[in-house]
This record gives sequence, C-alpha cells and structure tokens, in this order.
Amino acid sequence: MKQSIALFATVLLLSSCSGTRDGCSGLPVIDLAANVDKDSYGNPGDVFEIKTVIRPEFTDSSMLSTMMNLRGVIGNTIFIEENETLMTFDKSTGKCISSFNKKGNGPGEYRMIHYQWPTPDGKGWVVENNVGGNRILAYDLYGNCTMERTDTLCGAIYPYGTGWAGVSEFAEGNNMKIYFYDSAWQLTDTLTTPFVYETLPSEEGPVWMSRELTYSDNRLFIENNDTLYSIDRGGLHPEVAFTLGSYASPRFTSFEEMYANAKNYIRYDSFVVDDYVFVAYNCKGAITVQIYDRSGKLLLSRTSRGEESPGFPVVIDGQTYYALPAQYSSGDCIYCGIDEAQLGAGTGTDDINPILLELRLK
Repeated sequence: MKQSIALFATVLLLSSCSGTRDGCSGLPVIDLAANVDKDSYGNPGDVFEIKTVIRPEFTDSSMLSTMMNLRGVIGNTIFIEENETLMTFDKSTGKCISSFNKKGNGPGEYRMIHYQWPTPDGKGWVVENNVGGNRILAYDLYGNCTMERTDTLCGAIYPYGTGWAGVSEFAEGNNMKIYFYDSAWQLTDTLTTPFVYETLPSEEGPVWMSRELTYSDNRLFIENNDTLYSIDRGGLHPEVAFTLGSYASPRFTSFEEMYANAKNYIRYDSFVVDDYVFVAYNCKGAITVQIYDRSGKLLLSRTSRGEESPGFPVVIDGQTYYALPAQYSSGDCIYCGIDEAQLGAGTGTDDINPILLELRLK
C-alpha cells in the first residue's frame, strides 16, 4: 500500500533536513548547532512589545485549544481553524462573527481539509479537500458555498498576492512544481524548482516525502537542506542559511529508521519577518523557539521539556505566561498564542479560549 505522508515543517510533526548547504556567497548564516542548549536566553522586551491582547469569545460553537491554527488577520477580522471548523472573530471585541463546519460527502462539503485560508478581501474562506479527490471550495463567512471545483494539480494551496499558489500532491517528473493562479483560479504561471521528490521504504510500502511551503507576511518560503528561500513567480531567492553541525539529519534508509532516530537531529521550521528570523525545532525531545537578527545574532531562545509550555514569557494582568509564535505575521507584527491549559490553570476553569497576542517588533 502506498502511503502519502506530509512531512511538513512544523515543530510538532516530523520533518527532516539533510545534505549540504545550498547557500550563496554573502548569505546570512545562523548557527543553530551552537545555540541548541540555550534554554532561556534574551529579554523579550528588547525584541517586541504587546500591541493588542485579543480574547476570542468562548461559546459552544467557538471553543479553541490553541492559536497555532491562526490562518489570518484581515482588517478587523481574525480567521482561525480548529478540527475542520472555520471560525472568525472580531479583533476589537473578541466576539465570534461566524463558525461553521461543512464536513460531509455532499455538494459544497469537504471530507477532510488540510489547507484553509481567508480570501484576500477577508470576506470568506478557501479550503482544499484532500481526501477522495483534490477539490477547492470557497465559502462566505457564514458557510455558504460560493465555488467548488476540481483541480488535479493542487495538493496544497497557499495565498499569493490577490491570487493563489499550489503544489502538486505527487511529482510530475522528478522536480517539485509550484503553480500560480489568479483570484478566479485560472492558472497563470508555473515554476519548476530544483527540489527533487523522494520516497522512503517502509514496512507498509513507500512513504511519499511531500514538501510544504510556509506563508508569512504575504510571502511564501521553502526550506531545502539548510537554506531558507523566499518564492515568487520569478523563482527562488535565498534568504538565510543554517549551520546544523552534528545535528544535521543523515540520509535515512527507511521511514522506520528516520522515525526512531529523528529526535537526535534538528528538525527546524523558519520564516522571515522584516529583519528578524524565527526558528522553531525539535531536538533531544524538546521544543525550542528562537529569534535571530539578520546578521545571525541570537536575540531570544526558550526550550520546553516535558509538560513545560513552549514560547516566550509575557506578562498579562500581572501573570506570566508563555506565548508561542503562530506561523503568521503581518507588517511589523507577529501573532502569538497563550494556550487554554495555561489560562485554565490560572483561572481554575476549562471554559476559556486561548489568548491571541499581537506583538509589534521593535
């Protein structure tokens, strides 16, 4: 049986980096290997300040456990997905604007979604159904289906300007391709990358090593070996390189071998905002989040082990919490979440939603 496993870059799932630096002369280099044991380093107040504290309303139809599925902030509307339920909140008041789940087998419904984004105008959602055929569906804020189409090219979709970018679920040839669409989902450009798809043998058959992009501040990024690239229609542009040293993942011979040994290596996720580079990685059974400047200087680092909450310390209402950066940013602001477990411990109730922080970078 052929399995398709999306090993996309995230601190909570397996992803691996291997090989040698792609690199370019003059490219900024960040030495992750040298900073892997800096559990608590730097002062958050030197890097960012709290601009807005957003408390999403807790109702029967708007219960959240994390802010890691923040999908966008457009104008005064916050877009969040959890368990395939699509929710919007008023940024100023925290009131739930809408909440709907269209899971099903009928017209205008999705069997399973992995990609979900607000439309560029903030008036609805676009999702990609990746079970039972690749279908793209659009909804208004209240769950009315406004478009449904089949697109065999797209196995992953991302915002790109006023349109969209898509990545094929399976290789067309050896190299990964990125497809660019306009707002009406008409194909406008195709970018063939130098990145080669790979499979690993496993006890249940070949495991497909698909590649994912990262979306931040209206830009697309991709990692290959130890270099982070930004992406546009014109091609790939190296942004920063990473030194992994002895923590660089080797070429594994099977999926089982990779899964058993991945904890010994740095599996990182990164994106760039303005003059800052954000990195999160699993290593030695711990989650580390770090912020560097463009020269490669480490500004902030925090590592969580066991039941510790990952993230950077922030003070809200006189209480210290740990805020984990969501993989979304806008302009000079990043967004961080304080999970409901921390808040519940402080308030003594589970009937509470996570807090979303809008942090202005200094």
